[in-house]
Amino acid sequence: MCEDFGASPVLGIYDGYAADDESIPNTNQLDKYIQSAVDELDFVLADSVTNKWARLRAQLGHPDPYNVQYIEIDFTSTTYDYRWERFYDAMKKAYPHLNFVATAHIDGVSLPAVDVHDFSGPTAFYGMFNRYDNWPRNGTKIWELENAVINTNSDDPFGTPDTRLKTPTLQGSIAEAIFLMGMQRNGELVVGSSYAPYLANNYSTQWTPNLINFNITHVALSTSYHVHRMFSYARADKSHPVSTDANYGPLYWAATSVNNSSSFFLHIANIDQATVPLTGTIRDALQGASKTASIQAEATILAASPSQPYNVTNDLETPEAVAPTTRSITIHPDENDLTFNLTVPGWSYGVYRFTV
Repeated sequence: MCEDFGASPVLGIYDGYAADDESIPNTNQLDKYIQSAVDELDFVLADSVTNKWARLRAQLGHPDPYNVQYIEIDFTSTTYDYRWERFYDAMKKAYPHLNFVATAHIDGVSLPAVDVHDFSGPTAFYGMFNRYDNWPRNGTKIWELENAVINTNSDDPFGTPDTRLKTPTLQGSIAEAIFLMGMQRNGELVVGSSYAPYLANNYSTQWTPNLINFNITHVALSTSYHVHRMFSYARADKSHPVSTDANYGPLYWAATSVNNSSSFFLHIANIDQATVPLTGTIRDALQGASKTASIQAEATILAASPSQPYNVTNDLETPEAVAPTTRSITIHPDENDLTFNLTVPGWSYGVYRFTV
């Protein structure tokens, strides 16, 4: 599937822990599980001419090694310290070029990367906007491979039946966008993020909410799906500081650009019903540009209509209740700078794109 998508897979490795909170002890009983993990890497990565597990891969129709660069050693518990050490040492020795991700911090151990999971309500996600601004830069990268707003601000992070979301709401999706902006502003630390889970068959659902719901005849793309798609279409290489007299809340923002390009992005989220007019300037955006350069300025905005509540949702009954719309941006170029005027809708997340 990753090959079809052109995506980079993260291979999860079983490391001797079961969901009933039982672990294989730190004895020779763990050896066969470690060997099984190395065998799995051989199946995925080894030469099919010289390795028996890779030869099996070829017999099953995939003669070339898979393009796997990232390995996550699951799963966190009180025994994770010895399981991480033994599995990591064996797999790193066999395949030193791979990048390994832990599922928990381990006292006294310098980890290459840690996978952090976050499930809570909208207010908690607003508060995580600046989580990584002052996170220790000690060589450990952060992966956020499972996160989602799943309740209506319940005291219980996973929500009671009355507060647990069935499908993502616009409010929750905007909160996720705010958290994503915070991670994007710290891109040298946070490697990537993923909503979880992705897919749910409405006739057999084990978890709510999900990114995409479907039944035998219909598909509902959630408001969270649209948020992540908008981020994906605004991939950038560099984060920029923004000078303003305003404080974060109810507006949140992040500014980015693409290296060796003239594309600039401004992400703005509004968690209030009032619209907000604003004026901004991209300094030196036009420096070196041709005087006849065509300036493109366009906004893609996910917002409720004036008649919709902030917790509107896309479900199988109303799969297109909320969808992104495209709007023009008023611009005022001068010698070097590009000034623009915006009106940010209430309860919205928008990507404002400028291309010189």
